[in-house]
Amino acid sequence: MIITTLELREPLTYISKFTKNTEFKRHFLTDNEFNELNELKSIFEIFVKPTDKLQGQLYTTLNITLLYVYQIYNKLEKLINNYKSRKNIQYNSFIIAIKRGIEKLEKYYPRRITPSNIRSLKLYIITLILDPRFKLIHFQDNGLLLHYKNIYHDALSILKYDYIKVRNQLQLNDANNTNMSFDELAIENTTNNLTTINDDDDDDIFLFKDIPEEEEYTQYIKESIILNKDFDPLDYWKQNTYRFPILSLLARRYLAIPATSAPIERVFSISNNIITKSRNRLLPSTVKQLLLLKYWRLEEFKGLTTVEDESGSEEEN
Repeated sequence: MIITTLELREPLTYISKFTKNTEFKRHFLTDNEFNELNELKSIFEIFVKPTDKLQGQLYTTLNITLLYVYQIYNKLEKLINNYKSRKNIQYNSFIIAIKRGIEKLEKYYPRRITPSNIRSLKLYIITLILDPRFKLIHFQDNGLLLHYKNIYHDALSILKYDYIKVRNQLQLNDANNTNMSFDELAIENTTNNLTTINDDDDDDIFLFKDIPEEEEYTQYIKESIILNKDFDPLDYWKQNTYRFPILSLLARRYLAIPATSAPIERVFSISNNIITKSRNRLLPSTVKQLLLLKYWRLEEFKGLTTVEDESGSEEEN
């Protein structure tokens, strides 16, 4: 709405000058109000791309969450400093509004990553490292997530912890002469029998020192990052399962987690259009198939014509 209003500013101004409609003239925006709309546009634009990208459902999203969140923080801080430098009282309301927005965002993501809160961001950090386009580059040099001196090592330690946990689970399977499997359910069933590593609340998460130098994660981190922004990390782990079997299992566990609940909410919205008052006796299996047809877009498949022809001939018979 703001963008449309700004784009139509010139014709609207022309109309306001020559129209006889006094009500239109009375409510027409002043130059200062148009300038304020411009400022609002610049604030809202900070949130547009992150909101759009993090609600995606055809690519991984949890791995890019921290990058977008801290990019938002940085841009909002720059805006506040910009408004303060203008030393104009009319910008005070924008500064107050932005600070309130930052306070609300801090309820979900800490303003800065610290040694005391980094573990609460475990899922985001592991998925970021398991993205071959990023790995640990944002935790070093002038990285977006370089919030304190040892964050690189702490982030890597979080990955080590989960890596060792899964490795020990698999070794326990092997020691018990069970089938060596990377199936999620087979691994989870051994969790209650573990005695070598405590759960995620262990305070010694960063104290592992007896790890072989050439573990999978060490080899993975040493390799160059992939310089293709459109590369799908899931394709990478599918192709490198045999090189990094444990890391690929972690990738399956974590990269599949969506950053927001938007994809799930879309399913419910679609189901409301499928299950209506006049169509309220559909079988669960039928609803499931209709939902899948919506997502798979079967009309793009060549075989759909054959299916339609067959169904048509059945109806005639």
